[in-house]
Amino acid sequence: LMMLVMVLAIIWPDGAKRAGLVAGLSAAFSLAVGLESVLFIVVAGLVLVVRSAMRAERSRLVAFCIALVVGSCLLWLGQAPPATRLIPVCDQLSTPMLGLVSVAVVASLLPLLILRGSDRPAMILGATVVLTGGGLSVVWPLLGLCILGPYGNLPEALQIYISTSIVEAKPALVYAKTNAAPAFIFLLPVFAAVLLGGWRWFSTKHDTSCQENIALGTLLVFCVCGLGLVFYQMRTVNMVATVVPMIGGVVMAQMLASYLKNRDALQGLLMLGAQITFIAPTLIVTSILPFLPNASQTDGQSLADCRTYASLQSLNDVPSGTILSHGNLGASIIWATHHDALSAPYHRSAAALGNGILPFAMEDTEMEKYIRDTASTHLLLCRDQTFDGAFATSLAAGAQVNWLVPVPLDDDALMLFALRT
Repeated sequence: LMMLVMVLAIIWPDGAKRAGLVAGLSAAFSLAVGLESVLFIVVAGLVLVVRSAMRAERSRLVAFCIALVVGSCLLWLGQAPPATRLIPVCDQLSTPMLGLVSVAVVASLLPLLILRGSDRPAMILGATVVLTGGGLSVVWPLLGLCILGPYGNLPEALQIYISTSIVEAKPALVYAKTNAAPAFIFLLPVFAAVLLGGWRWFSTKHDTSCQENIALGTLLVFCVCGLGLVFYQMRTVNMVATVVPMIGGVVMAQMLASYLKNRDALQGLLMLGAQITFIAPTLIVTSILPFLPNASQTDGQSLADCRTYASLQSLNDVPSGTILSHGNLGASIIWATHHDALSAPYHRSAAALGNGILPFAMEDTEMEKYIRDTASTHLLLCRDQTFDGAFATSLAAGAQVNWLVPVPLDDDALMLFALRT
């Protein structure tokens, strides 16, 4: 939502100062929610810097920068307790992100102040680049482990797992190998936006005074940058999710106007194809599903059955204990039962994250030692779920070992074991 407000404020045709304030406050609030949109904000800042260097609405950039830095500081003070404000954290507003915001604001505004009145965009942009480099060298020690991303302080085994096993953290081409249908549904509208939006912009680029064409070109910058990032990590598709519908709206409006003018059947078919691609790509993917690589949905369905409230309620027939489970079950156990849980898929707790991942890739003796070293009294599995380790997979399929005692449950989706003392 904040990315949508931000990009609308950037392309808004009038009220530059007011729009810049709205964009900056939206960016700050987005950072307060989480840092997933930080690259989107970087692109937004670059767009405004380039437009400002070309003497187009410099007041919008100034307002954006002031609102971003003031809003970020106020939200940081409101979010962080006084005792933890100076502790660097890499996945929320804290000193490292505030340092980067400060560098960006100074590097964007100082050249305008020093070179005011200059009509040399290259000189202004060059000064911005130099100041950015100098500022980063100053705040570099403050960044610490954040240079490696939010997972830099995790054990190496967990970092490897996140980069190789969490599907949304994989590049689009790798993601598509095992998730072909979702990949097509995500990416078909993006490619349509780049190709058809690019064609629409290119065909009218000579009209540089047209506000709609300038806005469309700005949206395409966001879209192309986001598409490039998708080939690094699939989850960055959220960066283009904001602008694709707007580009699609412009394209479809133009195609509809052209069709109504000429009533050409081919134009009508092309318009219908574009509309389906933008609005309902699932219809296209469903029609080509037999030709896509098949990926088993058994594990996903098994996990979904395990996590229902009715299924988890069966655990309440067992006296309270401490349950070790695969990662995504931990929060559900706390939600639906009187048991404690040791596993959670959140990197803020390396121990909880490791508990939900590492033992399920181990063999018999190693897994027993790991579980006994925790405070767990029980092990919980989803029946017939496939894990990284053959031993955990065999347990879920019904295998028995002498250090685990099966605990009867009324629900068939779950398999609960007590540790034999």
